[in-house]
Amino acid sequence: MAAEAGVSAEFGYKNVGPKGALVAAVLDVAVGGDDEPVALAEGNSVTRLRELTSASEVLAGYVQVLVPVQERIAPLLVLAGQSPDPAAAALLIKADAERLAGMTALAQHLHHLGGLRVGLDAGRTRDCGPAPVRSCTTCW
Repeated sequence: MAAEAGVSAEFGYKNVGPKGALVAAVLDVAVGGDDEPVALAEGNSVTRLRELTSASEVLAGYVQVLVPVQERIAPLLVLAGQSPDPAAAALLIKADAERLAGMTALAQHLHHLGGLRVGLDAGRTRDCGPAPVRSCTTCW
């Protein structure tokens, strides 16, 4: 990786850390879309979603935020899934936990707005997955 970046391996280890730390740093930038030290959940786009009061607007906004993120991170997650490196497995666990936290917040917001199907709770909605469009007939 260092050679591709035009730096020495020593430079990489001193400034980023081992390969697992580098991959985690790249994923963090890919999730946020920039190198700002702000978590996606605390960024402006997600903060604006929490201020919406219409379930349909929340879902539309969520898709607008989620699709570009998924386009950026999917290749990294595929590579991590193919790697035998324990750091890659840890990265996948972290990414899944963050996805679950995001889906939990979305489901709770929709539940609060009355935007869930009658009889459906936020927990079950969260488990419908990160693709509201795919799950719309069973969850939303």
